[in-house]
Amino acid sequence: TYYGSNDIWLCKIDTLGKIEWENTLGNYGLDNALNMILTSDTTIMTVGGHYESGGMITCLDLGTYGPDVWIVEIDLQGNILRHFCYGGSHSDLGFDIVEVKDGYVFAALTNSNDQDVSGFHGIPGDESTSDIWVCKIDFHGNILWQRCLGGSKSECPVYIINTTDNGCIVFGNTYSHDGDVTFNHSLSGRSDIWMIKIDSTGNLEWEHCFGSIATERFWGVHAVLKKSDDNFIILGRSQYADGDVECDLYGWPDEDAWAFEIKDCSQYMPQTPNQPNGPDTLCYTTDSTSMYAINTATGAWGYEWKIEPENAGTLLQDSLSTYVTWNQQYEGEVAVSVRSYNDCGNSDWSVEKTTWVYNCVGIEEFQNKNIIITIYPNPADDYVVFKLPPSIPPNGGKNIILINDVFGQVVATLSIENQKLVWDTRDVKPGVYFFRYEMNGVWGSGKIVISK
Repeated sequence: TYYGSNDIWLCKIDTLGKIEWENTLGNYGLDNALNMILTSDTTIMTVGGHYESGGMITCLDLGTYGPDVWIVEIDLQGNILRHFCYGGSHSDLGFDIVEVKDGYVFAALTNSNDQDVSGFHGIPGDESTSDIWVCKIDFHGNILWQRCLGGSKSECPVYIINTTDNGCIVFGNTYSHDGDVTFNHSLSGRSDIWMIKIDSTGNLEWEHCFGSIATERFWGVHAVLKKSDDNFIILGRSQYADGDVECDLYGWPDEDAWAFEIKDCSQYMPQTPNQPNGPDTLCYTTDSTSMYAINTATGAWGYEWKIEPENAGTLLQDSLSTYVTWNQQYEGEVAVSVRSYNDCGNSDWSVEKTTWVYNCVGIEEFQNKNIIITIYPNPADDYVVFKLPPSIPPNGGKNIILINDVFGQVVATLSIENQKLVWDTRDVKPGVYFFRYEMNGVWGSGKIVISK
């Protein structure tokens, strides 16, 4: 069936391409549909425009000087269930529609500022100006709210999608540098791709322009891939490498296909890794290399490790773990930390893992004023032996050894009753300990490592 000028033709085909049914929608005027959706009622909703009322288009003709938005609901056999018309005196054309929990929201181009439309930024009827018109209707077709978005030049919608907070995101093209549009990259007479976020009542929450000083634009709902409310991929066209555009294959003024991904990085920053696991103490004489490891951090693409001071060793990074080759000229405290990263940036550094690094042998001798005390094993596990030279008498238990932890707290006081003393360390935490001894009025000190 052909009604005249331009009609909407609906065609249902099977999996082999065979026509199951077809139907024509329209009248003797110019009619079209730019998108269609399957509703939760298992019906089909089309959105587009019509120029004149009459025939099957029985709703009021609002567009004295141009088309109106025409929304048609049909069943799965192509029969019209109901239809609605929206707009003002001038041109209004629906581009996309989305179902929300209490109705539908459609995105249209408008050049009107009367009847259903208010808040237009340009000059009504001037075809060089247009706004994006977003309108919410209930399931009966009644307008709940409407909003004009744009500036003094032309804006055109392409795509609309609902968000989990009951708002909507609209993508389109903009030529304006004022009104609702900020930071348009393009020169006068050229366009940027424009992204708009509105809340559940139509209020503008934020907007963003993407492009260069030349023309960037896109058409068609299938040019947008939604990965989440905060992450989209867009396929458009670009003329010039500038601003957001990093490629220009054939030079001005030819257009290239331009694909780009956008994210709200406040939702995609990588999580700070946990404190690394690694040794509390170590003797680089026997452990020249140590490994530190973490668990996977949410949102991380990779990890960066650091050691402080840097001259304590050399890092060999391997994602969730790192290997430190120790500098045998260094003794002291070492802090190892890690942070994660992705395309949105870096996380905070993790809590530091502190390791005490020292030089050791199995038997150590400490000498002060010709008094030599022998200690073994060092590092120790279950016990430490202190051995005095035969020339030093036990002195009736008046010779003592004080043992402190790294915070200066006394953890043991040992009285020397003979030439050999054993310190039981089975209940002592691993770590670095310092001892002081007094023998016949002479003081000395040294270091012990408990490693289990």
